Amino acid sequence: MKFERYNPKLKKLARNLRKNGTKSEIVLWRYLRNKQL
Repeated sequence: MKFERYNPKLKKLARNLRKNGTKSEIVLWRYLRNKQL
């Protein structure tokens, strides 16, 4: 099986998105944590 290298630019973007979610994601995770969905 061959693995492709991860693009360093995408890695930086992915890390930033995980730390700073969009408003919609923040609201969604709040509901999921409180089991209200």
